[in-house]
Amino acid sequence: MRILVTFSLITLVFSQEGYDDYSKRIEEAVSQGKITREQANDRYRGLEERLRNSGKRGPRTSGLLTHFEKLGVKQDLDQIKEGLMKEGILDYQIESVLSGMVRIIHAVKKNRDGFTFGPRMKVYFQNQCGLNSDQIDYVQKTSLELAE
Repeated sequence: MRILVTFSLITLVFSQEGYDDYSKRIEEAVSQGKITREQANDRYRGLEERLRNSGKRGPRTSGLLTHFEKLGVKQDLDQIKEGLMKEGILDYQIESVLSGMVRIIHAVKKNRDGFTFGPRMKVYFQNQCGLNSDQIDYVQKTSLELAE
C-alpha cells in the first residue's frame, strides 16, 4: 500500500514537471518567433487533451471561459492571458490568476459602488499565485475594466 501511494505521488510530481517543462518550451518558441501565440494555444490545448485522456487533469481553461462568459466579459480569454503574460505572469500561474480575476469581477458586478480590493485578495495573488505588486496592480486594473 505504501509503495502504491509513493508511486502515485512520484507520478503526480513528474507529470506536473512534464507539463511545466513543455509549457516553458512552448513559451520559448513564442518569444523566439518560431511559433505564434495561436499555435502555442493549440499546443496547450493538445497537451491538456492528452492529460485528460491519460487520466490526469489539465488546466481548467474551459471552466474559466464559462465563468467569464457568465459574468458578461466580452474580451477573448486568450487576449486576457496574453496581457497577463506580457506582464511577466508565467503560464503555470495563469489559471490561478484568472480564477482570482473571476472573483474580483463577480464582486465588482455585485457591489460596484462598495467594492474594495481587500487584503485577502492581495494575499491570494502574492502567496498563492506568486505575483509581485506591479502584477497585482495590473490584475486589479484589468479586472475592474473587464467588469464594466
